[in-house]
Amino acid sequence: RRVLFRSHIGDPDVIVQLKKEVLVKAAAPDYWADLDLEDLGLKTDRYIQAIEIKPIKGVKVIHHAVAQSRYEDEHGSQFGLLEEYAVGKFGDIFPAETGRLIKAGTQAYVNVHLHASGKDEMVQLALGIKYYPAGYTPKHIETVAHVGDNEDFDIPPNAKNVRSDGYTVLLKPARITAFQPHLHNRGQAQCLELIYPP
Repeated sequence: RRVLFRSHIGDPDVIVQLKKEVLVKAAAPDYWADLDLEDLGLKTDRYIQAIEIKPIKGVKVIHHAVAQSRYEDEHGSQFGLLEEYAVGKFGDIFPAETGRLIKAGTQAYVNVHLHASGKDEMVQLALGIKYYPAGYTPKHIETVAHVGDNEDFDIPPNAKNVRSDGYTVLLKPARITAFQPHLHNRGQAQCLELIYPP
């Protein structure tokens, strides 16, 4: 293998990395970008048993790295969330008989937020995926999605404890197995609540 991938998900079936490493200069401004990963080589639909993205180089300058998928179908380009790396986040291992579908021909890329550390740093990321055997369909299908996002949020000057609410409607029966809160410098608290219809 070309990369050292000390994984929390066991031994991945496939490991891909950024097609090109990124240089973060010592005093560079924050940088957001979508960066292509190497080809996953998916010839058939498969179900994912476990997945992890992690830094190989430049961990000090990586605020987050979100692995995402894109593929083409009869409706055009389709995009999805695969896995996120942030400080304290390891890979996901799905429960027995539970998996996430990834379509044949899917390409992966990473949305990154990079920030300077005071010295030049090279960034390299790797995505590891462990599949169920070809042809296997798990009993439960796992999905991952942003929920409760509120993109139109403003903190007035000199204000404290500003609350923001976001909502997501679940359109079919579901079991929430985990959630990952994510805040920046001004964040104080975050919670997830389930509201049942009357």
